Amino acid sequence: MSGLKGRLAAAAGALLVAGTVGTLVLPSADAATSSSDYLVGQLTDGNHLTNSYGVDYGLTADLAIALAASNDQDPALGRVVGYLAAHVADYADPAGTGQYPGPYGGALGKLALVAESTGQDPTSFGGFDLLTTLTGHVCTAADSSGACTAAGDFYQSYSTISQSLAVLALARDGQTPPAATVSRLEELQCSDGGFSSELIAAGAPCTSDVDTTSYAAQALALLPGTGTQVGKARDFLLAAQQGDGGFLGAAGENANSTGLAGQALQAVGIGSASGDPIGAAKTFLVGLRTSGGGFAINSSTPGADVRSTTQAVPMLAGAVLATVSDPVTAVTPTTTPTSTTPSTPASSAPASTPSHRPTPSTAASSAVAPQPTGTLSVAAVDAGSQLANTGSRTRVPLVLAVLLVALGAGALAVARRAGQRR
Repeated sequence: MSGLKGRLAAAAGALLVAGTVGTLVLPSADAATSSSDYLVGQLTDGNHLTNSYGVDYGLTADLAIALAASNDQDPALGRVVGYLAAHVADYADPAGTGQYPGPYGGALGKLALVAESTGQDPTSFGGFDLLTTLTGHVCTAADSSGACTAAGDFYQSYSTISQSLAVLALARDGQTPPAATVSRLEELQCSDGGFSSELIAAGAPCTSDVDTTSYAAQALALLPGTGTQVGKARDFLLAAQQGDGGFLGAAGENANSTGLAGQALQAVGIGSASGDPIGAAKTFLVGLRTSGGGFAINSSTPGADVRSTTQAVPMLAGAVLATVSDPVTAVTPTTTPTSTTPSTPASSAPASTPSHRPTPSTAASSAVAPQPTGTLSVAAVDAGSQLANTGSRTRVPLVLAVLLVALGAGALAVARRAGQRR
């Protein structure tokens, strides 16, 4: 870290406080590197993140990718990767043997990207073949459980971001994603070039979302014959950029959405756009860097936010999901993980499961979509955060689940689809 300390010393005179956000004005790459210390400091037991309901596996995976992008926290990254590998069954249930059986497409895709970004083998991560599980669980039609909203969905993806993560993980590994999954992703592009956050039916009203478009564009950019779709997505993002360089998302103009959109533009290019949209996005992000190293959600929200920081760091480091790489040695947790969704590694798919998708169980066809034991998915917004969830299933204790059931099956049907966002 001596090089970083020297750069910080050289920039010491640039310390300033803007509004409610204390920022250190640094070159964007230096801001990304120095912010990795903040992320490491948020870890519980040095290897994972938690929220009000327990371990936040999705956000922990986002943090792993951010640390890989910063490329200066290998010991911590090794611990995080080891933790995720030890908890594959808890997060993604690839063998589908939990009380509310998976596998969960978005979780599998994100874990595979973590493996690929850190020098691990996604076909043997924590003892599971994540990629074969994805290709072996592609929906052939919608079903009554909601686990499949249309043909081409990865089983229990629940959002376009999850679909994108799975396609991206397969393509990054050099595999050709099943044609139906790519067609389904393309089907979710709106007329303005952006992508719907929800897995809508063909021809349904389509509302574009910046965060979702950023993931979808990076996924499609890895595939042949998708130049038109990628170009439209790029144009949508360029048009969505605000005058100060930021992008709008669930929390208004914010660091999380700006980090994702800027990352996508770095991945696909800016075409013939005038000015420097990527530079403007970086300037916006650096302006939200707090004195503690993390990034605030926006200028009116004081304090660093972990989710914002996990998306700002890769963008400022110039990293994209298709190529970010920091090989590390995974460090297995010293305590034995307690699995809430016991799975048998083996082939990562039950022998009785058809290759196209699992046969719905009683739990899978109930009013609530399959989830880990003792949890219900209830929201697309993380507890304690204004930002859309970027990977974890929002988890609620079973006691609260009973109360939610009393609200009616209609409300739960909406909740089940929202909870698996990203």
